[in-house]
Amino acid sequence: SEDYFIAGEKQVYATFNVINHNLTNLDVNLTIYFAGTDKIVESESFTGTFSRNATTILYDLLFTAFNDAIKIRLNGINLSSNSNGTIGLDRYLSIQGFIIAYGVSTDYTFKNTSIIISYSNTSFKNENHLAVYYCSDWNFTARICNSGWTKIASTQNKTSDTFTIERTTLSAFAIKQESYCGDGVCDPGEDCEICPEDCGPCPEKAKSRKKKSCISEWNCTPWGPCMPEGLQYRTCIDMRNCRIPYNKPPEVRECTYIPSCDNGIKDVGETDIDCGGVCPPCPDGKRCITDDDCIGKCDPIKKICYTPKIKLEIPAPEILISVQAFTEFTNKISRVFKDVFTGITNLMKSLGTAITQNKFLFAYTTLVMVILITLYQIEKLKRRKLEKKIKSYLKEIRKLKIAKKNRRRH
Repeated sequence: SEDYFIAGEKQVYATFNVINHNLTNLDVNLTIYFAGTDKIVESESFTGTFSRNATTILYDLLFTAFNDAIKIRLNGINLSSNSNGTIGLDRYLSIQGFIIAYGVSTDYTFKNTSIIISYSNTSFKNENHLAVYYCSDWNFTARICNSGWTKIASTQNKTSDTFTIERTTLSAFAIKQESYCGDGVCDPGEDCEICPEDCGPCPEKAKSRKKKSCISEWNCTPWGPCMPEGLQYRTCIDMRNCRIPYNKPPEVRECTYIPSCDNGIKDVGETDIDCGGVCPPCPDGKRCITDDDCIGKCDPIKKICYTPKIKLEIPAPEILISVQAFTEFTNKISRVFKDVFTGITNLMKSLGTAITQNKFLFAYTTLVMVILITLYQIEKLKRRKLEKKIKSYLKEIRKLKIAKKNRRRH
């Protein structure tokens, strides 16, 4: 074995959870690899839950269950954002039309995955005519395929009785015994001439009768968009409506699925459908991980986007009281200055010529008037500035009230 030391990386306490279709703990072996390599960091067998410290680099996680009947490797796992991940694994034998099915459900965010499923210890007629089918909408707990099964590409190993599948999405995989000439069933497309082993010999009259050939003429729709399961679909119709279709073109083909932020699907890297993560922020009510995933905020417990309530800050009563007291004080000062100024003016009118003849008295009286007028104007200016500040403050309070009222409407 080799020892590794990773310098300068942060630690994260990671918990790995594995459950069955009935949500009970499952016996499993977990092997942790450095991402993209066969270098093993740790291998552990456990039931249900296992925890360990790990550095915040990328890993590949290989889960093996049901006595090696299924092996699934999730590639490119960041344990800092998947520190409490869960994977559900199920092996189901009682599924109509298939010899065995495997259900997979996980909340891990991964780059791609490699799955190995076994058909060992199952009942089949001809190993050369086995195929793998995929259900994109598997109900993990109910064990039901809601969207139907589609044949997918796979690699068969007849020595180990396994199929290997490379995927970017997970749901359910099933192995089916395909029909073939010699399976004991006269399937659609077979007749007494094509497959007498299954359909029996043709009557003598049918053999001697001149057979009219019917060559199919196919008309296919354009290929549809690439789906998350890595497949494209189309429909082909035989325009001549031959009883036995001949050389029908394929209606399913593999493709490279490219995630986007406007396809109505929750792709890898998104916290909810078409938002969060690598996509634009999510509105309220959508799933999130951090505040960056939301237009508003991300609830740290529920992991749901929400808009914080606006707190309307009203000034303390003592501040309003002090403003009112200061205003009353300046009003009183203004009235005093005004009364004094009026009194001096009346005095000057009554003295008349006496003041003008006494230069000293005239200069003194004039100086007092200038001082009083100046003080009055200063207090008047202060009062105007204070009134402007109060009006500005009240205007801001009205804006906050209107904003709060609009929030309640929405």
